[in-house]
Amino acid sequence: IYQDRSNDVVKRAGARISLGLITRKIERCLPSGELVTCLWQEQFQKLICCIRTLELKTKVQQRAQTFDILSKLSNCEQPDRFIYLQHFPCNSHGKLDKELLLKECTPLAEPAQEILKSFLHDRLEWLGEPSKPSSKSGKRQRLEKQKQLLNHPQGYELSFRQAGGTSFHAITLCREIGLRMCIDDEQRHLFEILLDENVPLKAVFQFLDTAKLVANNTKLKPLEPPLENAPGNAESSGSSNRCGLVIKRIEQPVNIHFQLHWKVNFNKCIDSPVAEYEGRYVCVGAHSKLLRTLDPRSGLELSAVKLPDRIECKVTFLSLELAVVGCYDGGLYAFNPLTGDIAWHVSIGGMIKAQPLLSADASRIVVCSYAEDYNVICISSTTQEVLWCLKVGEKPIFAS
Repeated sequence: IYQDRSNDVVKRAGARISLGLITRKIERCLPSGELVTCLWQEQFQKLICCIRTLELKTKVQQRAQTFDILSKLSNCEQPDRFIYLQHFPCNSHGKLDKELLLKECTPLAEPAQEILKSFLHDRLEWLGEPSKPSSKSGKRQRLEKQKQLLNHPQGYELSFRQAGGTSFHAITLCREIGLRMCIDDEQRHLFEILLDENVPLKAVFQFLDTAKLVANNTKLKPLEPPLENAPGNAESSGSSNRCGLVIKRIEQPVNIHFQLHWKVNFNKCIDSPVAEYEGRYVCVGAHSKLLRTLDPRSGLELSAVKLPDRIECKVTFLSLELAVVGCYDGGLYAFNPLTGDIAWHVSIGGMIKAQPLLSADASRIVVCSYAEDYNVICISSTTQEVLWCLKVGEKPIFAS
């Protein structure tokens, strides 16, 4: 049973796998500051693991990391391609744009067989695609054809050497393909089968189809030097209109040192802003349906609440021992941050992402939601009665 989105479950090698579950397993192998997401490439039928790392890694570091990841996953969960990037594209809502990311990664996830094919076509005397045997041919005809191929092989039945490959060509291919392999034994085996005259190219392609590869995309966002004639430069305004958001310069922070004091794992992404109460504790919710109260100095958990659905709403404090938070199930929950006990619950009728607003006298709570009939509702903080309702615009409200 998977608790992820339905389109995150794909069928691979006869088994159903959850991309969200694989992503969370890989996250445990990554150091702090690195992000990961897993994508399914339908055309190549490949599982792609995209890792965002702020600092460039060497080939040795990448292969060591990917080998560690593979060792902690089952066979059907192991990605076919590992792609390292320095930034993930976001959509207009500021969330990860998986479609755009997949479009960027598809050229980098080029099958290793295509690299070998282009090499054969460009540098060697290639004899073309093998003719497929007719399904109507009899058993005797197939046996005769196999004998002919043994004496005079053609196409994919040729070995790499018979196609004109040399040991130098094999070394060149191993550098191009082998350095992208995650496992050393696979790189050595590729070199061996390329030089083995008894191994046809068809077997080489079959081996490459199962190989685990790693690729890089170190392309950064466009960077332009600061303009000398900023306001009156028509050319600069034209270029900004064409390119949209352009980074003019990057200023390095001076004498600022960040140190990680503690870390708490919520198992899923945290879209809820952190709410602090007078420096005593902080409350934060996550997509894992968990709402935790933590000590801001030590990170120790003071209490935890499990709501029916994901939480993206920021907590609003009514007092030291009472706070309210909205949930995706359309409910407004009042809870005790110190004990985790739920005091009361009101159904609003639509998803709540916006932070509830507490009136100055703490007697009323205004809640904006995704409800269709009324997207703004005011309730009493003491009796939980609905005081008034309002429909603002034609769309849901998620801004606080």
